[in-house]
Amino acid sequence: MPGFIDTHTHLTQSLGKSLVFGEPSEIFRRIWVPLEGSLDERMVYLSAKLAALECLRGGFTAAVDAGTRSAGHINALIRAARQTGLRSVIGLICNDLGGAAVVPERTTIVKNAARHLAAFEGDPLVHASLAISIPEAATDLMLADVSRMAREAGEYSRPMSTNTSSPSSARWSQTAAARWSISPISAPSARMC
Repeated sequence: MPGFIDTHTHLTQSLGKSLVFGEPSEIFRRIWVPLEGSLDERMVYLSAKLAALECLRGGFTAAVDAGTRSAGHINALIRAARQTGLRSVIGLICNDLGGAAVVPERTTIVKNAARHLAAFEGDPLVHASLAISIPEAATDLMLADVSRMAREAGEYSRPMSTNTSSPSSARWSQTAAARWSISPISAPSARMC
């Protein structure tokens, strides 16, 4: 069934809505990063399922998840989206300078990103993408790797910045486009759905 597409959501943040009281997104370091980092697999699943059901209730049949900082639990998020029938773009965060309690080495991040992109080829409900939470959380080399990998993965994979309202993100997308000859960051096309 056709419906709206939420082009920027965080499926693992639905349990924390009562903590933010409408504060601006700049609170992500104070609330969202610690909250997501504390979620175990069960809580990731419950939060993602709640968010997916809220999307569907609101008329959204597809959502672009901008990445979760809940280490190792992305499969619980995907399971929740599948169970509800929500078409989902799932971004794997590829920060190599911070944004998580433990930051893997660049080569490990690149291998995980390649595995993530390949895992959902041809999947009718889940489409993989890659994310950098904020430009300051990734080296220039990682930004280039993520952009290249997403571009090579196909028409609908685009690297996503999960905080596109920040001045540094706007600056990054302009300089990255010039430096690496890539198109500016965008959400996947509505044709996906």
